Amino acid sequence: MALAKTKSISLGRPIHIYEGTLDLAAIPYGTSAMAEQDITITGLLATDIVVSFYCTDACTFGIANARVKAANTLAVVPVSTDTDTAVDPAGTLNYRLIVISGV
Repeated sequence: MALAKTKSISLGRPIHIYEGTLDLAAIPYGTSAMAEQDITITGLLATDIVVSFYCTDACTFGIANARVKAANTLAVVPVSTDTDTAVDPAGTLNYRLIVISGV
């Protein structure tokens, strides 16, 4: 498999950072339950490109893929490295999303 460059992004593009907590109680986890889930993020543009989306807490829950699905909607594929326990026993986890705007 090979990847080819399809776009070049100038340094003049704004980079936006969104931070906050997510309640992950409704998101399935484990190797047999991974499915794309939508998360509402106010201000996200349909043309934004995800650079990174990650948990800022120590957790066994991660994101396998993230993409902007539509304005204000981030689609993610969740994964858990621990399928024997609850994904988030505390109820919420802190996350950070970094996007390049308007590409």
